[in-house]
Amino acid sequence: MKEIDMQILKELIRSKCNLGASVFEDRWRTVFWEFNKVETEPTGMSTSNLIVQLALLRLLCNAFQEIKLRSDEEIITLVVPEAKSVGDQLTLPLREGIQEKVKIVRREVSDRFGICYTLETLAGSRFTRELFD
Repeated sequence: MKEIDMQILKELIRSKCNLGASVFEDRWRTVFWEFNKVETEPTGMSTSNLIVQLALLRLLCNAFQEIKLRSDEEIITLVVPEAKSVGDQLTLPLREGIQEKVKIVRREVSDRFGICYTLETLAGSRFTRELFD
């Protein structure tokens, strides 16, 4: 994640929680340090950006449990920019190799830190898919 985005993220999280300055800074430093390790280790360098971004979200959620970051659309958009957004349209194989156009009507981060999309077909049927990469 770019340094400017990390600074924006830091200020956004600071505005959402009621922690003293020193407590917040200690937690933020720990998240930053842990995420730096994830990004620079061979595993982090050889995996997809989405997995690394979800790892950052998990670190943030663990550090700032006072706020519900997994369901905060603003935080998710900033931390996981590679995730599809509500309103995006995709073409997916749904049955027997038939491709169908679907629209994302809801997005959330699951307990397992996958991206759950609620999708809607052109006929109005809804279903959910959880993606990790």
